[in-house]
Amino acid sequence: MQVYFSYLSLKEPVSSEKENVVKSIFDCNVVNACGHEDNTAAACIKTGDQGVTEIAYDSWMKIDEAGLWCMPCCITDYNKNVEMFLCESLFPKDTVLQRNLTFGRCGINYNL
Repeated sequence: MQVYFSYLSLKEPVSSEKENVVKSIFDCNVVNACGHEDNTAAACIKTGDQGVTEIAYDSWMKIDEAGLWCMPCCITDYNKNVEMFLCESLFPKDTVLQRNLTFGRCGINYNL
């Protein structure tokens, strides 16, 4: 069975304490997730496209301009939090959608 998700369903699951809160990729603690900004990228998707684009951390400011929805990922295992995803594991698009649904946008606890 193939599951399809709409762009609008790509929202961070919220607790009962924080109703209607949608996390931004900029809310993710990349240092605790991947050890350093240089080891951080984002797996990005766009409505209507089937592919996943990897964008380096220093280019994240262009994400909104490009109309992309992204979740952070680590480029290598070096200093990676065990709960964080490697970028190469977030392909194809269905994997990004499923991991967001299951683990949330950051993939790890925001307060690590």
